Amino acid sequence: MKSLYLVRHSKALRDDANVKDVNRPLVEKGIERAAKMAGIFLQKHNVPELIISSHALRAKETASILADHFNYLPGNIQYDPLIYRCHYSYLVETVHLLGDEMNSVMIIGHNPAITYAASHFLKEDLEYMRTCAIVCIRFASDSWDTIHLPETYEIIE
Repeated sequence: MKSLYLVRHSKALRDDANVKDVNRPLVEKGIERAAKMAGIFLQKHNVPELIISSHALRAKETASILADHFNYLPGNIQYDPLIYRCHYSYLVETVHLLGDEMNSVMIIGHNPAITYAASHFLKEDLEYMRTCAIVCIRFASDSWDTIHLPETYEIIE
């Protein structure tokens, strides 16, 4: 059984000419929402064995808040700069290349790629993942490279 958790980063500072997009931080509402979502997630799901995040500040801050609530060592978060502004197919490929010793993985990224990746794995079109939404998908497979249709899924918004 494999569990995949796809997370859109939490609410960040709006576009600002004085701040590069990659450096936009979370706003207070985003910080609070990430903490709330971590609590809701833990009511039904186990802490992921691996957290992978975009290197953009808003994604890193979201990952850090979730990790803190999960008692997940922040030093174990893997930051992948290619997630920032990637095509959704990169996220799909990243999942298929995961080591099978991992049974649960969380990926924190950006729209539209994160929504399109969730749609790909769910085999249905999601219109839009709001900030800090978590798509939780379980696959009846022992290998990431053979996951196909989800056994169950839940969208936490």
